[in-house]
Amino acid sequence: MNQKGLALITVIVVFAIVLVTVAGTIVLTRTESSTSKTNERAEQAFSLAEAGIDWAAAKLRANPQFAITSTTLISQTGQTQVIITRTSSKVTVISTGNLASGGTDTPTAQRAIKVEFLSQQGFDAGGMWDRAVTANGHVDASGNINIRWDDPVNGPTTQSNLVAANSIQFTGNINVLGSPGVGYVPGGSARLIGNTGQTTVGQVPPDPVEDIDLSYWRNLCLTQPGVSSYSGNKSFSGNYSFLHGLYVNGNLSLSGNATLNGIIFAEGNITISGNFTGNATFVSAGNITMTGNVDISGMNGVAMIAAQDLTLTGNKQIKGYLYAGEDINWQGNANLIGGISCKGNLNFGGNVDIRFRDFTDESNLPPGMTVSNAPLTLLSWQEVAVTP
Repeated sequence: MNQKGLALITVIVVFAIVLVTVAGTIVLTRTESSTSKTNERAEQAFSLAEAGIDWAAAKLRANPQFAITSTTLISQTGQTQVIITRTSSKVTVISTGNLASGGTDTPTAQRAIKVEFLSQQGFDAGGMWDRAVTANGHVDASGNINIRWDDPVNGPTTQSNLVAANSIQFTGNINVLGSPGVGYVPGGSARLIGNTGQTTVGQVPPDPVEDIDLSYWRNLCLTQPGVSSYSGNKSFSGNYSFLHGLYVNGNLSLSGNATLNGIIFAEGNITISGNFTGNATFVSAGNITMTGNVDISGMNGVAMIAAQDLTLTGNKQIKGYLYAGEDINWQGNANLIGGISCKGNLNFGGNVDIRFRDFTDESNLPPGMTVSNAPLTLLSWQEVAVTP
């Protein structure tokens, strides 16, 4: 064989080796890409399954008796099937993340997680909001007490309308609807001296009053179109109006005749005296003190929120919920459509007439008012095979 023929054979052999190498590289690259895509979608399916567990845990904290045969949660990335079953106080949650196939490059991916929780049953997670009066301390009243539902015909009959974690003492005539109408937590007591009418007394599970999320109300106030904003302490008197809310970065004093709408928020104390009309919610990072005869309708079902004490003197007609992070002291005749919650003590110094507006359903709670969470104890967590 001459040298030209040998050279040609050599070129052919080298070219064949290069072709084989390139082809192998292409196949390997495609395989690695496919494997990477499969792993990526498997991780996405796992994240969907984890999101389903988080959703179930939130539902169980809000309602310890929550159970559902099967539900599908839909997101931008895929779907999650959640199954919640209960055996006594043990709750089993199976969450399956599912990414549907979008072709050969996006194969179907499914992963499932099984979690077991110990859920405390018989605990009313929304207890601080689903009765007329709830206090972490004692409730005292020296006048006549009349508490009922806003709709006495269709109102619930299996819950208390007044609960104190410490003690209850009434010296006037009492009429509190509920079952029992007046309740106290174990370790507390109730002493009713006057005519009790339809009132019944008994122990109830504890429902502690919790903190309010003031940041929600602050942001809601500041983002109101047309809100008036001031720095430092501020006083207003005479005839005036704030029709789109008011924010004060200090103490706020309101007197005279005023029309108020929206959120009235003060980083300090709020002092109110005079005549007021409108649809407003007063929120204070300190104390709220209100004197005189006032007729107020709260915005979004809430009339007043005080991070510390709430003090009311004089005759008041208020529509909306009242909350205090510490004590509530109401001296004068109280006419309220709504409810009252405080983390401290509640004292009534006059006649009390409360028509309770029910906020039992968490979805109907006023904005920024969170419910207490029932405890969940994690018993087991494992990834399981997907059930066809």
